Amino acid sequence: MLTREERDNLATVISILFDDNELRTLKHSFNERTLNTVELAMEELIKCNARMKELVTGLTMGISVFTRGWLKQSLDKIAQALRDRQLEFDGMACRNQVNINFRMEVYRSAL
Repeated sequence: MLTREERDNLATVISILFDDNELRTLKHSFNERTLNTVELAMEELIKCNARMKELVTGLTMGISVFTRGWLKQSLDKIAQALRDRQLEFDGMACRNQVNINFRMEVYRSAL
């Protein structure tokens, strides 16, 4: 079960990652499945976007990005970096790919 703070931070990540406020309104229903889905989406984005990989790797302080659970361990730092616009996405192609592949699954996970 996610804490309130984790759900708030996850909502920030989802809102910016998917640029979709409708998903953010499901914040109260976010759960471990939602977190895992967003983690997979971010991994796909990282593979597509070298700059994102460098920044996330720095924020996770050595935690392997491809070890399950890395997002939950660094959720507060990543949400803050997104709020502060330290993490910006290089290409629309990467964002579109992630949106197409994961948006609906994030939505379903919170139902």
